[in-house]
Amino acid sequence: MTTSVSEPSGRPSLKSQRLMARISADQKRLLQRAADIRGQTLTEFVVSAAQEAATRAIVDQEVIELSLRDSQAFAEGILNPPPVGPSLRAAARRYKKIMEL
Repeated sequence: MTTSVSEPSGRPSLKSQRLMARISADQKRLLQRAADIRGQTLTEFVVSAAQEAATRAIVDQEVIELSLRDSQAFAEGILNPPPVGPSLRAAARRYKKIMEL
């Protein structure tokens, strides 16, 4: 089973970069066993596992940051709403006109 990283275009990306790591014999045995179970080479397994972990870490971080930021902005808006100004009133009038309310 070959796993290929794709570009946004959907085409497989060219593999021109190298990643090297020193690991213990126990770590190599563990990774090789997992690769064998998945029917992948050690390199395919390590690259796909690292990519999955990196994607998960980025998504987790962005979700946490956005959730915290959004909840703070929401709480601030509820507790201290900004005054209704002429721009908001004009937007409400346009909305009502478009929606025929």
